[in-house]
Amino acid sequence: MNGSTYRRCYCRSKDGRSLGKNCPRLSSRRHGVYALRQELPAREDGGRRSFNRSGYESATKAQGDLDKVRALLDLPESDDIEAQVRIGDLLEAVSTDKAPLPDLAETRRRLVRGQKLTATMTVADLLDEWLDVKRKARRPTTVNGYGSHVEYHLRPGLGHRRLDRLTVG
Repeated sequence: MNGSTYRRCYCRSKDGRSLGKNCPRLSSRRHGVYALRQELPAREDGGRRSFNRSGYESATKAQGDLDKVRALLDLPESDDIEAQVRIGDLLEAVSTDKAPLPDLAETRRRLVRGQKLTATMTVADLLDEWLDVKRKARRPTTVNGYGSHVEYHLRPGLGHRRLDRLTVG
């Protein structure tokens, strides 16, 4: 997929229009900011979308983030359309919210496990996933016992905690 870094200028002409590439001071290295643009996988409805971010001080910082975006896009297999769309949704949300880029290893782990990519997982979410797995492999009476322990002991005390901030203490 095509992606690039470029330099932008936010100067305005006397009539209020953006000068963009026509700014006479853009030839100076100190003028303007660097930006990046990366084409994302199409939406489920077939619509195009892209990852855009600007405000970088140097071309190397912009290229570094572009490389991170490309690494995230390379996570799913080429024939796994659903995973590509999920990664595209994640990057689109990050681009819109101006949030930092997600960690590559954490995103890979969540993608492999089929977890949500866009939201922070709580202990309650993890317990729900765990119970779903146990429902398929255990007897109903065992699963009912697990469910009651989760509902009455674990969820009220720990369910609201973010999983990445949970510590031993």
